[in-house]
Amino acid sequence: MAPKKKIVPVSAEDSARLSAIVEMHLELLAFGPMSPFGKEFVRAVGYELPMRDGSMRLVCMEIDGDIAGFIAFADDARHFYASALKGHFVKTSWLTLRSLLSKPSRVLALLRAMRFARERSSGEDIPAGTAEITAIAVRPD
Repeated sequence: MAPKKKIVPVSAEDSARLSAIVEMHLELLAFGPMSPFGKEFVRAVGYELPMRDGSMRLVCMEIDGDIAGFIAFADDARHFYASALKGHFVKTSWLTLRSLLSKPSRVLALLRAMRFARERSSGEDIPAGTAEITAIAVRPD
């Protein structure tokens, strides 16, 4: 019997799928700028907040009911990072502080993430109307 495959849009309220995607993110994208800050940070800053304000969308591929991969994308790459940082400054700052207090060695990751955000937030080198994949992961199997 052939495996049952489907592409599923994921919302910020889809807790079960979002939890599975965050776990996959931490497992497969550990090298990225958000992963060192932990599960709560990745879930809120990386997915829930941008999906709630409409600046990012998320879809996953399910095979026989298990998530095999996902893709997160922003419709407006030129303004995505700057608006995400400004629009969610208090929440992002709070989660960053909590992350640093729980593991002070994350300060190097913070410096790296700040450099990444600064480089990406100007948007001057991105043509207007350009979309961007913000995260993509697929299980090797």
